[in-house]
Amino acid sequence: MARFLQVIQILFSALSLGVLVFLAHPPEELASNASKWAKWLGEKNPPHWLVNHSFDHYASIFLIVFIVLLWLIPYIFKRRRKAFEIIYDDKNVGRQFRELKTIETFSGHVNGVEYRLKIRNNTAKTIEEVKITSEVLGLLGKLPIRLIFDENQQKTYTLDPNASAFVSWFFVPLPLAQPGTLMRETASAAHGPLRVIVSARDTKAVERLFRFAPITLEFDPYAQSLVI
Repeated sequence: MARFLQVIQILFSALSLGVLVFLAHPPEELASNASKWAKWLGEKNPPHWLVNHSFDHYASIFLIVFIVLLWLIPYIFKRRRKAFEIIYDDKNVGRQFRELKTIETFSGHVNGVEYRLKIRNNTAKTIEEVKITSEVLGLLGKLPIRLIFDENQQKTYTLDPNASAFVSWFFVPLPLAQPGTLMRETASAAHGPLRVIVSARDTKAVERLFRFAPITLEFDPYAQSLVI
């Protein structure tokens, strides 16, 4: 898609330059003063701007501005667009972002829900050494941790242009409501927001904030998302 847009830019620029050359050296039968241009436009009383300056003068200025904008606007949008997109779907279509899982600990096997994030490369270049950091910012927050990519089980990854990769975010043991567990808005306030930062070599970092959903006794960890 990016290459197609570049081809369109080149074609329009070449066409505009051709029109500029034509206006600078028009055929003898088209080289005329302002009144003849006005007559060609069907104007009996040509406007003031057309009398003072020839039509080809204004057309040349317009085409020059058009060529500059044709190349400048995509560059501005490209600069403003973030290199990474941090994706989490609380609806969990296809169980890509939440899944029941059993992990092994020192005390045995623990059943729970594993949360995942999708990281997308929005650029047209390959980005190396991509790293993701997650941090809980509330009063009961935790130190930042580096997340592990699902595909290579490493803390760094190389993302191809417009490609995506999943990372393991955090694990919630079940049952969710246990003695001492904070409930409702108290839990949301105490744990605070979750900050996820994606960084890479020679690439500007991108961050996104999530927050915990209020937990109730009726909270269904299988169907509902703990973060929103």
